[in-house]
Amino acid sequence: MSLSFDRAALKYHLLGGTAFNNDQQALTLRIINKWWGAYKLWEGQDRFLPAFNEGRMTVRQIPLEGTTYGEYMGQDSGIAFGARRGDVERAPYPQERYRVGIDALKERMDPANFGMDGGERLKYKRGLHDLSASLCVPTIPLLTKQVRWKWDKIDKCYTIFMPLAQPEDMALFDLLNRMAKQAPQDIRTRVAELRRQFTRLKLADSVDIGAGLHDISPKGSTDPKFRYGMKNVPDWKGAPTGVDAIRAQKALDYTSILPTGPKASNINEIVIAYRQHEGVRFPLFTKFNKEANAFLCFPDEPSSQTIVGKDIPDNWARTVEV
Repeated sequence: MSLSFDRAALKYHLLGGTAFNNDQQALTLRIINKWWGAYKLWEGQDRFLPAFNEGRMTVRQIPLEGTTYGEYMGQDSGIAFGARRGDVERAPYPQERYRVGIDALKERMDPANFGMDGGERLKYKRGLHDLSASLCVPTIPLLTKQVRWKWDKIDKCYTIFMPLAQPEDMALFDLLNRMAKQAPQDIRTRVAELRRQFTRLKLADSVDIGAGLHDISPKGSTDPKFRYGMKNVPDWKGAPTGVDAIRAQKALDYTSILPTGPKASNINEIVIAYRQHEGVRFPLFTKFNKEANAFLCFPDEPSSQTIVGKDIPDNWARTVEV
């Protein structure tokens, strides 16, 4: 069988209306696991050039320093943590933290860093909230024409490349995740496990979102509920509203935000939940070198060994993979 077959089978089963009936639960789990196995096999075989050409490659840039907001592991970063709360743009949250550096991105790849720990949410405890990035544009030949940092700062940050699932699997996972909230416990538990291993987009737009953390918890709540990039408070069911709903829908059909034509420019922004990637090929950690006119892969990273010469040329189509 193939990923497309298992994807179609799961979608058909979920939309059939009986997937969560008592006599269907075991079958539902088998179909979920069959699709998941096929998806992870596909993910482990994904490559840089096919993902880029298909509009599935993301790029994120990380400053060399100043990547922790708030206190973490007993150390004050010197950068206050703040999030939007009501009409206050940067309300202080002295007990919270947000980590956006290389180490924190790698921690997002470990499913053990999500879930609960003695009643505390690990994502909050470790500051592993969603991040912003951009979708690479296949019709723009040079990477330096589509990264978000200005040319004079491009070698003063790290650049991370990470491919996405095909839009069909992104949409299917979203359907499964939403429906599982009303499912029996064993299915909810299984889908929670998958969430910790599935890199996905939360929001996407062809323009700059102006993303930041927003506390959408109910008024008077002492437990914050941070969402990155959201502008509005969700409805009573937890569904995004207004522009957030539009951007959430675009995230499922994310290639629709890509520009086309010979004068295409890249100003899109996506909100991404980085999670475990099958195999060693991704994420690719790089740093731009002006003399080489290339993004040099970190020499000791396993993913770097899959790129011949350990560099991604500015003209990305010239990249050679093992």
